Amino acid sequence: MLRTDRGSKMVVTEEKILSEDGGYSDVKLVKGADGTKYALKSMQRSDVHWENVTNEKEVMVELQMHSHPFLVGLIATGKDKDTLHMLLELCPGGDLFSRLDEERHFDDDVTRFYITQAFLGLEALHRGSLRGPTSGRDMYLHRDIKPENVLMGGDGYIMMADFGFTCRMLHSQRTYSQVGTTEYMAPELISNGGYNQSVDYWSMGILVFELLVGNTPFAGDNDKKKEQQKRILRYADGAALEWPSHVHISSKARRLIEALLERDPKKRLGMGAETAAGGVAEILAHEWFEGIDLEALKRKEIEPPWLPRGGEWPAPVAVPLCDRTNSGGSRTKVKCGDIVADGSSYREAEEESDGEGGSDELEEYEPDSDDDFADF
Repeated sequence: MLRTDRGSKMVVTEEKILSEDGGYSDVKLVKGADGTKYALKSMQRSDVHWENVTNEKEVMVELQMHSHPFLVGLIATGKDKDTLHMLLELCPGGDLFSRLDEERHFDDDVTRFYITQAFLGLEALHRGSLRGPTSGRDMYLHRDIKPENVLMGGDGYIMMADFGFTCRMLHSQRTYSQVGTTEYMAPELISNGGYNQSVDYWSMGILVFELLVGNTPFAGDNDKKKEQQKRILRYADGAALEWPSHVHISSKARRLIEALLERDPKKRLGMGAETAAGGVAEILAHEWFEGIDLEALKRKEIEPPWLPRGGEWPAPVAVPLCDRTNSGGSRTKVKCGDIVADGSSYREAEEESDGEGGSDELEEYEPDSDDDFADF
């Protein structure tokens, strides 16, 4: 049995395997009692870090309360004695890494389409609230931006996901944890000198480079983390950024990447404003973003460069999926968002499955008083 954040119950009646990575989580394509399809992410308690899982739920509950077009939502959570479950909306396009692997690299227009959406999602995270800054001026740092954590909806638009390394902090604070994926880490994060939202802007610079080139700038053939860290720190000490010869990178794109990979985090593009929201606005004012209509993008009125099989743009009017409370305190029905978890594609699950699966109602579990996940 799964419970939404408002306490109502949801029953999973049918399932198929989406991915089974043998690591921290398995993902299943499931159907609710009303036939709606979801992704059910199940994590073994013994394999997950308590802080990461609770962080992820905290952020996604915030997102479930306030809809955003480029951030994933959470429908419900559940647990049994051995496993934690997160019921997420299904996104049939896989992840951006898989899409990049198929294309090898993107041109400026395609890259700009995806990157702008990612920045708009990041802006909401850095505000700490999807409706605007909270009274404490707190914000969320993502800290693990990479194409595997950018998911593709059925309408061809993207959504940022995977908030396990997300950190909540005040705008005036710094944090020191060394987390994330090495080749996307900023120098100040690697050196343990304390950092803020500047690390997310650096990671976005790496992502822009990767989408245009097909690989990240500091990853070597041996792919060892220590070697990647050394290359990043050498760049921070003044080594030149190596531009590829096999791909043309426009001068505007180069200037954007260089500004996002500024060695001094205080001078990095996006850090010139008082608030993180202003920082993203500063980035989107860069010349590389000229010509893109942000409001039309938010309304998903710009035709996407690619649709997954069975996808549709403009997307059909969605049936409301969950109850929310609006700012006035009254109940309202809204659409939560779309997701496919861990980079696996729904279309692959349907192709590989030869049956409809069986009923799987999750067992109710009453936690002990010393259960670390009692509130999950």
